[in-house]
Amino acid sequence: MKNVSSLDRVNIFNNELSFLVPHDWIEEIEDDNYLYHEPGNDSGWLRVSLVTSDRGVESASDRLNRRLDTSETVVVEERTGNRILASEKEVEESGDRIHIYYWKVFNVVAPNFVYEAVFSYTVRAGRTNDEDNRKLVKIIGQVVGEAQFSPPA
Repeated sequence: MKNVSSLDRVNIFNNELSFLVPHDWIEEIEDDNYLYHEPGNDSGWLRVSLVTSDRGVESASDRLNRRLDTSETVVVEERTGNRILASEKEVEESGDRIHIYYWKVFNVVAPNFVYEAVFSYTVRAGRTNDEDNRKLVKIIGQVVGEAQFSPPA
């Protein structure tokens, strides 16, 4: 990975979600997911999906709190009010060991929407302790935590 010198804001899912990615990363769309990666890199893919909910008689805040009723640690990003659940796991895929970092980012958007953006960053398992990877995972964790949500058009 090259040094991340600048970040660009991307707006995806009909402008319902925006966040920062490294300037030189490539965007691809696969099914209902957006993928971002450094050109020519064989490891290090950021995948983004979005789930929205506006149904039910309970308030959006109550739905959000019910979704977060978990034993996992929820971090609240101060500027945006986003609630973030972070986790990671190592799995085997097509014979390769991969390590996946996850960030589930939740927030309420007026009038009655609960948004959940799921960010996952996948690397080859042998690269998890690389200094460049650790730095990039830290940057990704910061920028996805500051993701911005907007109501549907």
